[in-house]
Amino acid sequence: MTKVKVCGITVWEDARRALDLGADFLGFIFVPSPRRIDPAAARDIVRRLPAGAQTVGVVRNLAPAAIDALRASVGFGWVQLHGDESPETARRYHPRVIRAFSTYRRGVATFRPFAGAVLLLDQPKHLPRRGGGPASRPAAGGRPPAGPRLHRRPGGIPDAFLHLARRAKRFGRVLLAGGLDPDNVGEWVDRLRPWGVDVARGVEAYPGRKDPAKLKAFFEAVRSARQAP
Repeated sequence: MTKVKVCGITVWEDARRALDLGADFLGFIFVPSPRRIDPAAARDIVRRLPAGAQTVGVVRNLAPAAIDALRASVGFGWVQLHGDESPETARRYHPRVIRAFSTYRRGVATFRPFAGAVLLLDQPKHLPRRGGGPASRPAAGGRPPAGPRLHRRPGGIPDAFLHLARRAKRFGRVLLAGGLDPDNVGEWVDRLRPWGVDVARGVEAYPGRKDPAKLKAFFEAVRSARQAP
C-alpha cells in the first residue's frame, strides 16, 4: 500500500484531518519556506497526536548536534535531510531517515551511498532550457530552486524521471514529491508504484494551510490508484 506523507503541517486542525484521512506521516518544515513552522508550535502539535503517529522533521544542512537538539525538543520521529547532507549523516538516523534529492540531471549512482534510506525524489515542475545548469536542491515545500530560466513541461511524467525512479528502487524505498495534487497523483502511483507520495502545496488553500476538499480528494486518488491493476 502506497504511503502518504502530508508535509508542511502548521496547525493542529490540519494534522488531525490528515490523520483522520489516513496519512502515514506528518511533515514539519524547519527550513525557509512559506510552510515553515516554529519548533515550539510543532512541539505543541506533536504532543497532541495519538500514540503511534509518524512525524517527520525537515531540516537542511544542520550539524547532527543541532538536528538532535531539535528532534529532542519537538519530538518528531523521522529526520528528512533536505540539503547536501553526507551518507554518514543519513546513516546516523537510520532507519528513520529520508534523504531528499532534486532529480534533474541526477544519475542513479547518486543514490548508492544512501542505500537503505527512504529516497525522496523531488521532480521539478520545470526543466531548464537547453544549455541551462541543474537545479541545486529540492524546494522543501517552497518555491522551485533558483537557477536558469525554466519552461513548463507539458503534462504527463517525463520518461527520464520514470527511468530514474524505477532504478532508484534498487537502493531504497522511493518517496515521490514535487507538484503532486489530486489530479495527477493517481497517474504517478499507477506508473511508478512508489513506496510513498509526499504532498504539501498540492492540497493547500493557501501556503501553510490545507484545503479539506483537496486533501480528501488526494487520499481518494491514491486509494483508487492502489486498486488499479
